[in-house]
Amino acid sequence: VKQMIVAILRESDMTLSDELLEDIIEK
Repeated sequence: VKQMIVAILRESDMTLSDELLEDIIEK
């Protein structure tokens, strides 16, 4: 799941903080 999020963020050229990523992964 984390890899998918990272890939999407890279494709979208977006940068999120680790805390926000963790929050998304938990949900």
